[in-house]
Amino acid sequence: MEKNKIQQVTLFENPIWTCQLDSHSDFQSALIETIENYKANTPNQNSRHHYTFITNDDIHHNTNFNNLLEGIKDHSKYLVKSWGLESGTQIGIQSMWGSISKPGGILMPHTVPFTFLYGLYFLKTPPSSGMISVQNPTFDASFFASLPVKETTPFNVSRFEYPMPEGMILYLPGHLNVNSTIND
Repeated sequence: MEKNKIQQVTLFENPIWTCQLDSHSDFQSALIETIENYKANTPNQNSRHHYTFITNDDIHHNTNFNNLLEGIKDHSKYLVKSWGLESGTQIGIQSMWGSISKPGGILMPHTVPFTFLYGLYFLKTPPSSGMISVQNPTFDASFFASLPVKETTPFNVSRFEYPMPEGMILYLPGHLNVNSTIND
């Protein structure tokens, strides 16, 4: 490197991938019906503004999930390569945690411990839905609280917000803290 030439080296990154499922409309109705069945047979594990449920440990036995699982299977090959994992490494899905937010409801901040990678799939999102908010784990508010920020960069914001269009999957590492903004 030349003397007095400055070069930025990013030490750590927290990649997030987004993908719109082309076949979303083909299986949306069947998945909504399946989720309604889970909802009817699972006690609410949250508050009056938010409903959560968990599928069986192996959702591969429910054929209504097949199209979604095929899309995820195709994505997993890319994700393995993107993470620099050894060729042939397989990642997959075992179960699903579902969340339904009513108007005024939010998804509370949380991580998914003991999970290498997880996906958020937006099955049905009305226009008034909130946004997904991901906390920046490298942000230190004590430094930026008193500094005048001219331009937003990945280094000077505490959270990133993403829209939740129907049929989109957002893949992210399990250690990232995620929540939603309020649904109107």
